[in-house]
Amino acid sequence: MNRRYVRSHLSDQAVMLSLSKSNSQELTATADLLADLAEVDARKLYRPAGYSSMFAYCVDPLRRSEVAAYKRIRAARAARRFPVIFEMLADGRLLAPYLPSTPPWISWPRPRTRRPGRSSGSWPGASRGRTCRPGSSRFRRRRPTWPRPSN
Repeated sequence: MNRRYVRSHLSDQAVMLSLSKSNSQELTATADLLADLAEVDARKLYRPAGYSSMFAYCVDPLRRSEVAAYKRIRAARAARRFPVIFEMLADGRLLAPYLPSTPPWISWPRPRTRRPGRSSGSWPGASRGRTCRPGSSRFRRRRPTWPRPSN
């Protein structure tokens, strides 16, 4: 057993400090991973590596499941289009699982000036502080219902 992952010898305070540090590093690492994926996708760097698509590259050498690859690619493309997403992911204002739930035909609203004390109500700002725990009054629907394009 690898001693690196054993925490039983640490004090309560040391465990809490380690948790806080690990959480911060994970958020930053997720933003960095998506930035790297977005750049590889934009430059099509998976082709010289012998893969026909970004999806195939994520599944084979990066060892992601098909679902995880699809979600990461969608999130990376959205973040490349709206760079503020990288910052929001890194500081925890936006969680990666919420990012790919936006359908591709939804265009995000342009940033506008917020009135003090009022929520912008627009995504991604509307997801700040939300929870998906069952029965939570802060987030009732598990998935938003998006309007389909008429054409």
